[in-house]
Amino acid sequence: MVKEKLELFRSLMRGSISYDSFIEEYEAKYGFLDICKELGSAKEGKDAKAIDVYLYLGSLIQYEYSCMDILNELLLSDWHNKHEDLVRIIENKKSKSSVDYLYNAIFMKLEYMDYDDDYVFATKCVRALSKIGGDAAMKKLKLLCASGNNIIKDRAMKEIKNNKKE
Repeated sequence: MVKEKLELFRSLMRGSISYDSFIEEYEAKYGFLDICKELGSAKEGKDAKAIDVYLYLGSLIQYEYSCMDILNELLLSDWHNKHEDLVRIIENKKSKSSVDYLYNAIFMKLEYMDYDDDYVFATKCVRALSKIGGDAAMKKLKLLCASGNNIIKDRAMKEIKNNKKE
């Protein structure tokens, strides 16, 4: 990430400039702020710091992501540490294109999450599958009910049960 861009983001995060001033200065220097485009560039360059900054900014401005392909690919990338943020965004978007990615993410062994003995990340992915719903997501949840991991299995069973109530 360009050092000047990063400093501009930090100014916004510290509150030393307003959002409007940030946008004005950003667009004067770099053009229209397209978070999806920036995430795509960060993905190509494996720039973990940029992923962090652009996801933070997206959350701050309640950005409407239209790049599910990029978000899905980032979910399965192991060179950054924003997987839980990505699951939250994907869950909110409820895109059927994310089902296989979420399912595969459940089984990822991310070094920075080696403390996650309670499988919090995996259960967030299971919940996201449930929220997305549909036949493909339900098939994945049923597969998870046969998991050798009791935490994942129990969460999948709970989500299936909750979906039947609705």
